Amino acid sequence: MSRQIPEGISRINVVGASGCGKSTLAKQIAQSLNLGYFEMDEIFWLPNWQEPDDEDYFEDIDQVVQKEAWVLDGNYRRLQQIKWQRAQ
Repeated sequence: MSRQIPEGISRINVVGASGCGKSTLAKQIAQSLNLGYFEMDEIFWLPNWQEPDDEDYFEDIDQVVQKEAWVLDGNYRRLQQIKWQRAQ
């Protein structure tokens, strides 16, 4: 990566259009900063492409953002308030 992330930043939310490379970028950031990487699609989809109810999904994402350090990628609008509450 050509840009440096400011020191002390440990909760990063990567957003962008589908197919733009946000997962690739988020994984690179997580690896370079030694942070946990969480993909919203992976958390969302249940076996056999079943969708969870919002209450369960919101709780799963909230558990991620309550961690001290993470890189999260995904664009679920209904989760904006949850995922941005602790992002730096």
